[in-house]
Amino acid sequence: QDLEQGQSREQPWRQHAAPMHQQYIAPQLAVWQSIEHQRQQLHQHGQMLQQELVLQEALMQQQLQHQEQLLHLQLQQREQQLQLQLQIHIRQQQQRQQAPPQPVTEVVMVDQHGQPLILRQLFAESGVTQTIVWNDDGSHWAFGERTVTSLLDNNVDQTNAWVASLSDRQLHGLVHELARRFVEGSQRRKQRQADDETQRVSSSYDFFGLREEATDKELDNAYRRLARAMHPDKNGGTDEAKEAFQAMKERYELLKEHRAGGLGRGGPGGEGDGRADGESEASGQAQQQQQQPTCISYDPSDRQSLHQAASEFVRQLHVLQQDASCMHQQAGKGGA
Repeated sequence: QDLEQGQSREQPWRQHAAPMHQQYIAPQLAVWQSIEHQRQQLHQHGQMLQQELVLQEALMQQQLQHQEQLLHLQLQQREQQLQLQLQIHIRQQQQRQQAPPQPVTEVVMVDQHGQPLILRQLFAESGVTQTIVWNDDGSHWAFGERTVTSLLDNNVDQTNAWVASLSDRQLHGLVHELARRFVEGSQRRKQRQADDETQRVSSSYDFFGLREEATDKELDNAYRRLARAMHPDKNGGTDEAKEAFQAMKERYELLKEHRAGGLGRGGPGGEGDGRADGESEASGQAQQQQQQPTCISYDPSDRQSLHQAASEFVRQLHVLQQDASCMHQQAGKGGA
């Protein structure tokens, strides 16, 4: 209003406003300018942060894409490796199924160059064994189960005639096969006898109602109790009562000898085998010969020695065959 009234009052107002501007407005203006400057700095800093975040996000996306591609490539390589391993395994399985099993080979005789002339083969899966002999003309002979069976079925004259027709090398291979079968058969017979002994001892303990840990006194008491109950005089004196009493007594003697550390008399032809007296007496001498250790030696370079050894091995294999048949029949009777 003072400015509208004229220039006369303009100068005093200017003089009055200047100090007010310096005292009030100028400090506020400085504060505002400082705030504005800080706002601009913050705005610039925010823009820089935003740009940095955008760059970092782009960089992270690139890294993630790179890692994803790398992982995908590794998975593809691993899948290819597994497929290759699977194909190799399938191929190996097919080869094993197609290829016949390789036998275990024992070289018996070689020539001057180290080439095998006689060898024995064992097929583990089937248990088949045979001795192969290579002849000078390149052919070969095989002595196996059918050869041994034929020798056991033929008579002595037929066997000797056939053996005489063999060459020295063929006879050597035949004797080797017979010798190995005799050793294997003897081991099986020994194992059968041990199993039979164990079974009869166990059944005898069950017969007396005892365990193997029972004392000798408990065994004696059980025997006396059954002896009084099974005595033939108390059971009519019949043959059946006498046989039952004798069988009980043989079981007792078997356990006593077994507990004393002996081999027992439970082998075929011994006491307690369940055979009649006539049968035991008839086979007693043959059984005694079977239990004697047999040692058959021969000279591979001597044809007469090989021929004698072949005849003896055939005879011993006959004994083993009869013994196995006898034990099988006894086992059938015991099971019945």
